[in-house]
Amino acid sequence: MAKQLGLLFYDMGILLSPDVVEVTAASFIGQHVGHTIPKTRDLLSQGIGKVLVIDEVHRLVRGGYTTEALDELVSFVRRFSTQMVVVITGHAKAVDDLMAERPDLAGQFPDEVIFGKLTPDEGLTLLDQLLELQNVKSPFFATEVAKKKFQKAVRYLSALECWSNAIDVNVLARQMFLKVHDKVPRDDGFLYLDEQSAMACIRGMFQKKSNTAMKAGAAEVRAKNLVSENQKGGAEDGDNVPASSQAVQESRPQREEEVQRENTITHKDRSRKKDKSRTVAEILKEMAPCENGFAWVREGNGYRCEGGTHRISNAEIESRM
Repeated sequence: MAKQLGLLFYDMGILLSPDVVEVTAASFIGQHVGHTIPKTRDLLSQGIGKVLVIDEVHRLVRGGYTTEALDELVSFVRRFSTQMVVVITGHAKAVDDLMAERPDLAGQFPDEVIFGKLTPDEGLTLLDQLLELQNVKSPFFATEVAKKKFQKAVRYLSALECWSNAIDVNVLARQMFLKVHDKVPRDDGFLYLDEQSAMACIRGMFQKKSNTAMKAGAAEVRAKNLVSENQKGGAEDGDNVPASSQAVQESRPQREEEVQRENTITHKDRSRKKDKSRTVAEILKEMAPCENGFAWVREGNGYRCEGGTHRISNAEIESRM
């Protein structure tokens, strides 16, 4: 689809080239402070005049430096929207969640295309075509019995919520190719994949995705149970409360006393540090914004400018006191 968009907008004179540039969301993230913004900007710049595809964009919602990458993406698209075509891809629900969290990003992508799941016949046909491109003959359509058997296997696989259509079909094609790549081609120049090896690849992917889904489901159930237990606030009949819960209940008075002491100490500490906090604020005010005009924000053992390129440690601030 991206290639077709490139050709369409190139023929219309909107793009300078029909080329497609593909990047992943993870490519934008830097390894240290001040690295994400220039890295994101460089990657986005590669798509000017072309079609830029950003795959798995929903991964930018996972914290860390992803906010910087999203901010730069929004700013960049606003500036160059008439000079390039940007396509973001990902699982529908995950992308919807990201757009709900970042309305400014959603506003830059008003058009949405949702691809439905491939039918078993479509998935099997695509898999057969991908293998043939690598000079591999599949057993999928050798007989009517084989066809029905593989269609059924693909139907079970595509029914999983984590099924990724053509992405997973490509993964299967690579795995099946590895089953025969070291064999000697026949007289017709093709490598032949047997039914057992092909089915083993499909079963392997099904098992892996099923296990992942089960783990995710179990984690969700545990989280819901924990919330439910916290909301109940304990049972009235002590005999029905597990020993671990009784121990927690018995220790509550002691814990409440500890919390009260900690709050008292914290209040005293805050009083002692009040003057010093004002001193730090005064020092940062005297320093003015960094050389690029950005204000200072607290981070780790010091402060950094909002641009992410300059940093000052607590030790440097203390030396100015």
